[in-house]
Amino acid sequence: AVERKNDLQQFLTSHDPDILLIQEIKGKIEQFSPFLRYHPEYLQYYHSADKPGYSGTGIWVKKSLDISNIEFITGMTGFDDIEGRVASINFTKDDQKYAVFGVYFPNGGKSSEAWEGKLIFYDTFLAHVNTLREQGIQCIWAGDVNCAHHEIDLARPDENEGEIGFHPKERAWLDTVVANNWLDVWRTMYPDTRD
Repeated sequence: AVERKNDLQQFLTSHDPDILLIQEIKGKIEQFSPFLRYHPEYLQYYHSADKPGYSGTGIWVKKSLDISNIEFITGMTGFDDIEGRVASINFTKDDQKYAVFGVYFPNGGKSSEAWEGKLIFYDTFLAHVNTLREQGIQCIWAGDVNCAHHEIDLARPDENEGEIGFHPKERAWLDTVVANNWLDVWRTMYPDTRD
């Protein structure tokens, strides 16, 4: 939909990203336009959900980047990723190994099972990236975490207190992420930005 409205094309022109992480692709590659499959400047990788029209992630990598051994990986250790929630690329640059993840974290609001599944996903993902980091791999992960960490991250925190997306258990997980020495790059760059 973003491509059909020409918004994706405008984003690429305005920002010229080296790596583009996409969440909610909501389709299979064979359904995508030539622009989404054969871009002249990008290698394009997709991890579709088994369920049609649902979820999914994608990663685009500039062909001109000076990196080697690019490997596209779907899912993560200990998690059956039938919803296409985790896409990553591994590559080497200057003898350093990197892993870049595009993640569409579960919302958790559909049912009690979905809520419990979200919390399991959070813990499984953190264990996964912690393990990679312990192996000397530089990890970068981004996407839709489906949770606001602090009150400053929401326009109406009082109205959302205790709700999924601003629940104490989710926020505690984000505290654990920070305690595990992961850095929120955006919030570090813009510590006081609201709304």
